[in-house]
Amino acid sequence: MQIRKVTKAVFSLSLAFLMLSAPVASAIDSYYSEDGAPQGKLGLVWVEDSLRNGNPVSYAQYYNSDEVRVCKSLTEKKCLENNWNQNVMLVPCSVDDSSACIEGISIGTDPKNLTKAKLVRNIDGNNMEPYLPFGIPRGGTIGIWEAPGQMHTGDNNQYSVAARIEYGGDKNGAAIIGFQASVVPIRIQNGSYTKMELIEITDASRGGKTFPVFAHHIGNCAWQEADKCAIAQQWQENAIASLKIRVPKEITGWLYGRIASPSIDVSNFNKTLNTVTITAKPVTVQGSKPLVDIDKIPTGMKNFLTNDGKNPFPDGPNSANGGWVWQIATDNDDSLNWYKNWFAYTNDKADGMVDYWNIKSIPSQSVGSSCISSTKELVGLVTSNSMLYSGSAPVFRDQSMQYKVTSLHYMPDGVTPFLGSYNLVMRSSAARCLYKFSSAPVQAVVEVINPNGSIQVATTILNESDGWLKLSAAGFTFSSPTLKIKLTQNGNRKTLSKQEGNKITITCIKGKVTQKVSAVNPKCPSSYKKMG
Repeated sequence: MQIRKVTKAVFSLSLAFLMLSAPVASAIDSYYSEDGAPQGKLGLVWVEDSLRNGNPVSYAQYYNSDEVRVCKSLTEKKCLENNWNQNVMLVPCSVDDSSACIEGISIGTDPKNLTKAKLVRNIDGNNMEPYLPFGIPRGGTIGIWEAPGQMHTGDNNQYSVAARIEYGGDKNGAAIIGFQASVVPIRIQNGSYTKMELIEITDASRGGKTFPVFAHHIGNCAWQEADKCAIAQQWQENAIASLKIRVPKEITGWLYGRIASPSIDVSNFNKTLNTVTITAKPVTVQGSKPLVDIDKIPTGMKNFLTNDGKNPFPDGPNSANGGWVWQIATDNDDSLNWYKNWFAYTNDKADGMVDYWNIKSIPSQSVGSSCISSTKELVGLVTSNSMLYSGSAPVFRDQSMQYKVTSLHYMPDGVTPFLGSYNLVMRSSAARCLYKFSSAPVQAVVEVINPNGSIQVATTILNESDGWLKLSAAGFTFSSPTLKIKLTQNGNRKTLSKQEGNKITITCIKGKVTQKVSAVNPKCPSSYKKMG
């Protein structure tokens, strides 16, 4: 079995080792597809987790000529004197509270009465000393936490918790590349597993060059250590998790990810750190593993997979007969090209369902409008249960915030439609800047624009409190729609009071949704019709 992995990390490759163990009978595992394909087949895996998709450990590496080498920390001269990047898995604050760290995790079903989890241990793996001259915190490993009484489908109360900061730089300084965090309900399965670590190998086919690989096979493991694999479970019904972390103030702008009904709280911890608390429900996302016969690949698809022959399928006793699987990131625009080429082999239905709770940062430079871009504070959070989605803040165009999502139409039974959800949390000040609103109340209209131009109605909830505007849309069916979120306001309160005698109120309707509009010359929103 061989794996070809496509992720954002250039050097995030995996060695493949096939390990099988009998599952626990009482457990209900989330769908994490094996990373191999039968001989004679080529496959693709759409299944995502922010911390299992490459870079799952603390490490440092540097770039020397056309080689990439591993170093234990930036204190090594050979590392610091070259271009480098470092992956830091945050440690619990009880281990080191002097820099970025994990304060804790609480889990339950009642948002007002969540259960505080206790750290059981951190898994076996590489630990790295902090590099204080550049403000880089201590690097540790993924933690196992227990929340008393909060059982998941693995028949236990253990949860894997991880938060990661990626740095890049040279001898002159460092910059934060990205931030991610994940909470996963798990059960531990014993077997012939190897621990996650970054090692160097020399490849004769690359002219004897040395480069790093992650020496582990993920398969259906959320993470692994020697002789142990953490199998992701489904969350308990109506579950809520609240993750509290300290992060550098340089982590600004937008977050995105796999959560539902989120709320966010940001407070000052000290002159360099913020305390960020994200409370949200997990979401259930489609997993898909389409396969194609290697001797029946259409010409167009083969050209796509081989880059018009520039990257031909490798030779060898296994690869010549198939066995390849591509792991595709679910949160970038390139994924849509893969989707178009592989869609015919999906039967437009999921192969399984995965429960997720994770968040990631969005680079500030990828956000267009200055109103919703900041290098000083967190501006917003956008989430969806879509299989593929834009790993960015919404695009502001034609007076609406637009966001692209793509999912298969049906659940694994091939009959039940998969219903979409979308959540937007943003600072009220950013929304009012974007739309040039006053402090008067705001309304929202969410349109789901399908590729054929048809429009769906999404059930929309909007509220505003504590300086944050919170919007959720749900109940729409998928293909490859664009979500258009348009905020509206009846007008400035002072202006309205002067013109009260001239104001007219009309009722607008779209499907089962009605909306009242009051103005001197009122007009219904796009796609709504005036009643009466």
